[in-house]
Amino acid sequence: TVGLKVGVAGGPWPEGTTDLGTTSASQAADYFLGLAAESDGRLGREALLPAVLADSAVVWRGLLRIAEDKKLSRGIRESATGWLGREAAWQGPDASREITAALTTIAANRDEPVSLRSRAVSALGRNEGSGTAALVKLADSEDPVVARSALQSLGRSSDPRARDVLRRKVRDGSLPEGTRQEAIRSLGGSDAVPA
Repeated sequence: TVGLKVGVAGGPWPEGTTDLGTTSASQAADYFLGLAAESDGRLGREALLPAVLADSAVVWRGLLRIAEDKKLSRGIRESATGWLGREAAWQGPDASREITAALTTIAANRDEPVSLRSRAVSALGRNEGSGTAALVKLADSEDPVVARSALQSLGRSSDPRARDVLRRKVRDGSLPEGTRQEAIRSLGGSDAVPA
């Protein structure tokens, strides 16, 4: 496989195309996740979209394997991590907790690339339930990159706990200047309230 063309509900295919038939959503998702894990680079990243779109297929475990696989490129791992944030919001509470725990571990691991850790924090922000609780903890991180990313995500949250944390951070004069500035920026964003 050297390229992918993703379509929804069929349509005209280029002349010379061979129809391989119909397959189940879970088989298709497994194929695309396998392709993503084996075909690093653009092709691997492109394979994640049809895997996630496959109707009724459960893909979060495959995405998690890709996100945690240090042999893969940062780009494919970041893409899988981003999709995990959406999966956490779409799956049931048990899967959501497991995804949140994995994203929190990635975010807190200083051996991971900064961009991957930031993507994990951002992905947590897509899950208002357990994601918010994890972001509250990460906002207290001694790692300024993680703390600032957590504050940014909390600033986009509608959860009242997020606003409370941001107000506390704004008042905390002992924080590094960059972290405190991010708290101020996040608290005063477009969703700012009089408090």
